[in-house]
Amino acid sequence: MMTALPSSRPCAGGAARRRPLPGQKARRVVLTVLFAVVLGLSYGACSDAGTAAAEEPQPPRLLRIEPVGASAPALEEQIRGGGFFRWALPNLDGWRVEVAAGKVTGGEETSRVEVLVGLLPLPEAVRRLAADLPVDLDGGEVRFDGTRYPRPGTSLILHLPGGTERWLVTGTDAESVADAANRVMIRAVGGRFWHGDAARDADYVVQETPWLLRIGRWKQAGTRWTVDPSAEQDDLADRDRWFAGLRPLDAGRVRLLVEPGSAEGAEGRSLRSLADALGAAAETMASRLGAPLPEKPPVTIAVEQDYVTQGRHTGAIGPAVAGGPADLHVVLDPADRWAVRQALARVLLERAGLTEGRPVWAVEGVALWLSRDWYGRPYAAWLPDLAAAHALPNGAELLAPERAGDDSAPLWTPVAAAVAARLPGETAAAKLAAFSDLTAPAAEEALAALERTAAFQDASPDTGEPPPAVVPLPAGFLRGVSFAMLNSLEGGYHAPGIGPRLDALARLGADSISLMPFAYQPDPRTPELRFLNGSPTSETDVGVIHAARAAHARGLSVLWKPHIWVSHGSWPGEVEMTSAADWAAWWRDYRRYILHHAFLARYAGAEMFSVGVELQRTVERPEWAELIADVRRIYHGSVTYCANWGGGADRAVFWNHLDAVGVDAYYPLSGEATGVSDTALAEGARRVVGHLADLARKTGKPVVLTEVGFAARRGTWSAPHEKGGEVSSADQARAYRALLGALERPSEDQGWLRGVYVWKAFSGDVSARGERADFRFMGRPAEAIVASFFRREDGAASRGSAR
Repeated sequence: MMTALPSSRPCAGGAARRRPLPGQKARRVVLTVLFAVVLGLSYGACSDAGTAAAEEPQPPRLLRIEPVGASAPALEEQIRGGGFFRWALPNLDGWRVEVAAGKVTGGEETSRVEVLVGLLPLPEAVRRLAADLPVDLDGGEVRFDGTRYPRPGTSLILHLPGGTERWLVTGTDAESVADAANRVMIRAVGGRFWHGDAARDADYVVQETPWLLRIGRWKQAGTRWTVDPSAEQDDLADRDRWFAGLRPLDAGRVRLLVEPGSAEGAEGRSLRSLADALGAAAETMASRLGAPLPEKPPVTIAVEQDYVTQGRHTGAIGPAVAGGPADLHVVLDPADRWAVRQALARVLLERAGLTEGRPVWAVEGVALWLSRDWYGRPYAAWLPDLAAAHALPNGAELLAPERAGDDSAPLWTPVAAAVAARLPGETAAAKLAAFSDLTAPAAEEALAALERTAAFQDASPDTGEPPPAVVPLPAGFLRGVSFAMLNSLEGGYHAPGIGPRLDALARLGADSISLMPFAYQPDPRTPELRFLNGSPTSETDVGVIHAARAAHARGLSVLWKPHIWVSHGSWPGEVEMTSAADWAAWWRDYRRYILHHAFLARYAGAEMFSVGVELQRTVERPEWAELIADVRRIYHGSVTYCANWGGGADRAVFWNHLDAVGVDAYYPLSGEATGVSDTALAEGARRVVGHLADLARKTGKPVVLTEVGFAARRGTWSAPHEKGGEVSSADQARAYRALLGALERPSEDQGWLRGVYVWKAFSGDVSARGERADFRFMGRPAEAIVASFFRREDGAASRGSAR
């Protein structure tokens, strides 16, 4: 089958794109590492759009993708659902893309790029194309340059020499091979091959994780081609050398693997104690399996230095993750040892042969039934809160065969454990068998029975009283900074590098930050919401918790502020369903997303929580009251909502249920972009402050400016929500000086304003972006103005100001 796919969608920023609505800020969200590559292509391709439009149209180049072998239909389906077709192709000009399953061509046309994709072992016709390369393609694993790569999910990319642009992508796992093919297609049309520049000119790539690569160039040796050692980077060999050098601490069924230097002194004694505790836990859990464990070496648990190295070694991050050369790779934090025990329970279940074909939540729940603790408490202690907040899955979700994009492990795993505890049998084997025998109606009844017995529907389990209607805000004036995650492995919320960046904010005078996880909605009219917590390059659960802990260690409070990123050039203010059924579906997904983060915010000790950001077309709906009440049953701090300045704050009907009015305050200070004096800007700022004070009086609630900022662009005060255009850090500073000056002026009602969060600073280094008309204020003249404002507000608070 052959399908031609024309490219017709205009570039982002082109004439056909809608002008950003109030409160919209362009944001590059990374769904996967591939998505980051796609965005780099899309924005780069648009940078010279004006020049390209003036040139003579060129014949389109052809990109031909040919899935081969028996797996061709399945691979075609995977590729069509991948990042290239979803994200890159709609933004491409000058390319025609064809998918032709099952046909191998010679690649004679120089105006085309050909990508052959197949699972090992490959057909003979394909193997002949790579006959002169140092690779074996007739086995069941990746074998390259005399080295075996047996780990599942390893993929191999080969540039086929011969003067034409032909690539071969293979491996043993369809998902990883399709992902690798997506990367090659991005490279073919001018994008970056991987997350860095090292692979830009690579002829071959062996990939185990997106950050664990063997890459290099060909060198001709007679009629054959070999690797060029001088041009090679081999992360896999480096990882394996690291692993081989770890020192074992054996404790019965567990072997803790640690860096040699950490095995001595007080640290060594602590690790020895941990190994013994995990060994004892494994022995107890093994006695409850109800199935024999095979004679295998102990469960190996490698202690990683931090989440960045863990992500490189395994492709995932978390307190304990599978993958890599050990059974588990862990990043140790005393508060998260419950997660290591639960992951250890999963490994024991797998070794006993009890997990194959079982529903995913049956396995997770029974593992927790074995390990007992969940997010620092016995799992049963969470059930009253979850039941009272209506945070349980339904029967079909509980029996799902695999994870989905909108499920919640924090909310669902203790529920699954509680269901397992009520099922017949005293062993894990019996529980899993009974779980697998459940029908969806039987699962629904089990959940209903659990909810009836677990929920204190009108009371907090800690106090026996209903959750409070109002929780005081943190003391003093909140001198906040919006702390955005840089979507990279090295620069994310989970990375060690956030420490110095938080230190810089503390030196600035900040005493609070907002942390911003994201969910993704593909269309503002479609009730489809997906969490963006699955990749280390997005805001993972463990990453946001890590950032909150790092902030608290520096005396900074935390506003936990979940956002939605809406595709198709849209923004949250356009989210609006077209039918009652779609609204019900959207609220179901949105509730789950918000309750998921309310749970995490409670565990991390965040002082404030936002139930939503700039959902302007929802603010008059009745569902908010119930959602806020349910949030309070899980989360016990101060609760707000971050309204859009362009009408959302004035129309919201639920401020009486919240502790503060949150406003993302991008109010224009002047309608003119040029020729505006400082006096006129100050007058415009006073009008803004007067409007905010009226809002406080109208609602009877204190106001927190949950975002306030100006891009470094010419005339930024006329449209503060926009970035791009002519760079002007001077105009940015003028706008900040006017607004912050008005906010610090005393008034007859000083208590109404309780805080300001400046938009924005990043968790990682963004200096490589160069000088742009963006919202960065650190390192620009505006930084000194923000610091001065924070110092004055700190002094006012210490003198007992009403603020």
